[in-house]
Amino acid sequence: LTTTQLAALTYTAFRGLTPAIAPNSLNAKQDGVVYGAVAGYNFGDGVIFGVEGELSGGEDDGAASFSGAPIPGLAPAGITTSASKELGLRGSLRGRVGVPVGERAMVYGTGGVAFGRATTTASVVANGAPTVRWDGTTEDTLTGWTIGAGAEYAFNDRVRLRGEYLY
Repeated sequence: LTTTQLAALTYTAFRGLTPAIAPNSLNAKQDGVVYGAVAGYNFGDGVIFGVEGELSGGEDDGAASFSGAPIPGLAPAGITTSASKELGLRGSLRGRVGVPVGERAMVYGTGGVAFGRATTTASVVANGAPTVRWDGTTEDTLTGWTIGAGAEYAFNDRVRLRGEYLY
């Protein structure tokens, strides 16, 4: 997910609250096991073309909060906002173009469509007498693009080891 998509999640969770009372970042952090699978098909001689899909999941989440100054008539003891975000199943469908390096290795570029399931929970509390609280949760499937590069080594026709960076 891009920074723009994560910012959109924060905005959606707070439904347009002014920046002064909304947390300004919800950076996901990996905490636990990540799992996934990749399947694809390559063809061509010299220059290799391919298509692949991948799905992954794991425990990526983030939280942020903000406590603000009193707001006369609304929140005499200040306002508190908080939000949390969890990224669920995500994946991509990509094309790729590679160049062989020796008999069994290849370097390649890749790009395509990406998607991810995200759940954002937000809370706003106007502290004071009486205390007013608003809570909300939104679940979205976000779509966007991804681009990257990698290197791959083929042990045989079906088993490969690779390293890859995706933006």
